Amino acid sequence: PTGTTGSTGATGPTGCTGPTGATGLQGSTGLTGSTGSTGSTGATGLTGCTGPTGVTGLQGYTGSTGSTGSTGSTGATGARGPDWVEAEYFDAYDSAGGTDIGFKAFTDIPLGVERQKTSAFTHSTSTNPSEVTISTDDTYIIIARVSCAETGRITDRGYSELRLSKDTGGGFEPIVGSTIPIYHMDGLDGRFSASCAIIETLKRGDKIKMQATQTTGTVDHVKTIANESSLSLFTTRGPKGAAGSTGSTGQSGAIGLRGSTGSIGLIGSMGSIGSTGATGSTGATGPKGAIGSTGPKADEACGEIYLASAGDIQSVTTTPATLTAFDTNGFSWGTTPDQNNNSIIIDRTGIYDLSFHICFGGPSEEIYNFEIAVNGIPQANIGVIVEPSGYNKALYVGADGILSLSASDVITVEVSKDSEGQETLTFKRVNLRVVEIPW
Repeated sequence: PTGTTGSTGATGPTGCTGPTGATGLQGSTGLTGSTGSTGSTGATGLTGCTGPTGVTGLQGYTGSTGSTGSTGSTGATGARGPDWVEAEYFDAYDSAGGTDIGFKAFTDIPLGVERQKTSAFTHSTSTNPSEVTISTDDTYIIIARVSCAETGRITDRGYSELRLSKDTGGGFEPIVGSTIPIYHMDGLDGRFSASCAIIETLKRGDKIKMQATQTTGTVDHVKTIANESSLSLFTTRGPKGAAGSTGSTGQSGAIGLRGSTGSIGLIGSMGSIGSTGATGSTGATGPKGAIGSTGPKADEACGEIYLASAGDIQSVTTTPATLTAFDTNGFSWGTTPDQNNNSIIIDRTGIYDLSFHICFGGPSEEIYNFEIAVNGIPQANIGVIVEPSGYNKALYVGADGILSLSASDVITVEVSKDSEGQETLTFKRVNLRVVEIPW
């Protein structure tokens, strides 16, 4: 027989978890729930890319051409330019000499050889050779020079005079301010020279001549020296300036009104291009302005050398020698002053006025000669002969004349004495100058 059931023993420890069982089959879908409420609107999306441009419609017909604008007004007239101006000149000298200038009675000095002459002057070397007739109204520079010799007396002193005279239709009258006194002394060979330069306004038909006479001292025969008396005249005006610029062009006429635009053609085949409207006529050109104002004056060559430090000395004999007293180059244009060689070199061919002025002292009772030389050749028309009246007493001399010179010509002053032996001269002031005459 089964005994009585014993009491339940204590629970044993939990065993290890067994492996997961396989997933069971999916159950069937439950019923659909009710629809939820509508959500808020989302943000606007980015703009899409622009589509391609459509085909351009055909061009409309060209509108008609506007009417021609009115002609512009005439431009202002420029100032009138000057007429052409030519320089005029005359130069002649007494080649024969021997004219007795008389005592207290002015005597005409004949001009037997013409060196230069333009159409502004009339002169004869045989009929009234002392008279020069003016053919053109103008203002003139007049340069006169007379050289004379007084012989037959011993250490006698006297004065003579040179002057210019003008005839305007009522006879010759002396020109005020042209008379030059000359002191002279006969020491077996008493020669002397005088010159004057003035500016005078002359009319067509006026006549000019130079005269000389002895005014004091013993009445004697004082006569001119051959090739050492001359008369030069030339105008004070230069050549014509360059032509002025052309006056400004008149302003253009106003542009005509634009024609209305034609209507746009229908899309389809391209219509033919309309013909081009006729070009409007060009407005008349305004008249050309008159010549403008005178251009700048043409340059004129010039040059100078001189002695700045007084006291230069030089020995003088009967043989002409270049004057060496120059120590300074002056202003120049178109020439080359060279004080080291005591000369001025001509750079361009032309007609020139040449002059020198000298203040010096030396032994008395000696005859000294000063002359312009070109390339070492003395020029008879530009020189002076002088005799000091006292030992080493300062004496002023000068001469002026016109020559035609070529480029590279060398201009100097030559000095000599008449009697044998050697003398020393002391120079206080010396000047040599050349100025081109415009023509």
